[in-house]
Amino acid sequence: TYVYVMGLGTDEERATVARMVNRAHGPVRGEGYSAFDPDLQLWVAATLAEVAREMWEKIAGPLDAATLEHLYREGWVYGTALQVKPEMWPPTRAEFEAYWERMQGEFRSDPQIQRYARALLSTKDAKWFVKPITPLISLVTRGNLSPAAREVLALPWSARDQRRYDRFWSVVRVVYPRIPRWVRALPARFAMAEVRWRMRTGRRVI
Repeated sequence: TYVYVMGLGTDEERATVARMVNRAHGPVRGEGYSAFDPDLQLWVAATLAEVAREMWEKIAGPLDAATLEHLYREGWVYGTALQVKPEMWPPTRAEFEAYWERMQGEFRSDPQIQRYARALLSTKDAKWFVKPITPLISLVTRGNLSPAAREVLALPWSARDQRRYDRFWSVVRVVYPRIPRWVRALPARFAMAEVRWRMRTGRRVI
């Protein structure tokens, strides 16, 4: 919901959802930790922007420098709608790439986080309609991570996984561009329609 509204919503809708996220973040705190930490929010927003770039380039190939820079700046909204100040973002794409590499070198984990990561990708507690595609979700999610991230999270990865992952993207690269654009846009349109209906009727959005 947050990603769709920040990317496709009006200024008013963005502000409304940001307030909702802030309320949800209120109880998320611990020793030396708060969900309002701008540096942590910057990292979360950076991952949203970078993963979107990676997914698009896996399908359509490398973006030209001007488009890459434009999309990079558009991605700032994921953080700046909350507590991240614009001056916190690396000002150029090149500087962002240096930030990205540095942050990956600082990855840390512990058994609790590793158990949580495995649970997210497990069929055990998945809803019945998600279970059939959970193995594919797990494969793509693990494959999209860097080797360093997989190691830190203790997520398995084998040569067989890599072959299956490569086959998945080879199929997507052929099929996705042939799907009419209006069909590709349907999930976003449905999601935004539901968000707007929930806002109008006073129902919970986040």
